[in-house]
Amino acid sequence: MSLLIENKTDVIETLKLNNLRKLKKNNQKIAKTRRQRGYQWENTLVKRFNSVKNWKAFRLGSPSVALPDVLVVSDEFLTIFTIEAKSGTGTTLYVPYDQIERCQNWANNFRLYKTRKVILAFKFLSKKRIGVGKYERRKLREF
Repeated sequence: MSLLIENKTDVIETLKLNNLRKLKKNNQKIAKTRRQRGYQWENTLVKRFNSVKNWKAFRLGSPSVALPDVLVVSDEFLTIFTIEAKSGTGTTLYVPYDQIERCQNWANNFRLYKTRKVILAFKFLSKKRIGVGKYERRKLREF
């Protein structure tokens, strides 16, 4: 009898462990997709600025705590923009206060530029979720 209980316990523990592994793997995939979506949005912003004469844009690398997502400069117009880019599937996106403050500090460090601005760039999924498995198309709006 006790051998049977031990075997059932082992089976349950094995099932729990397998479920945890699957959950961890799924979470890793979701996190990777989220990061890729953010990187793609940042690259799109960089390409848009670089396609305009007299503007240069740079992605500032890894998801570092000390850097804005994108830095944009124009020596002709003496202008610098620090950009915090957010991309998501929901209807709201949040920007933590410390990220806005970090962008302001970066922009203000470049005193050579007369115009120093922080830009918050948001990109939402092209479909809006209205229920379980139900979506409606969003209108494309750029500001």
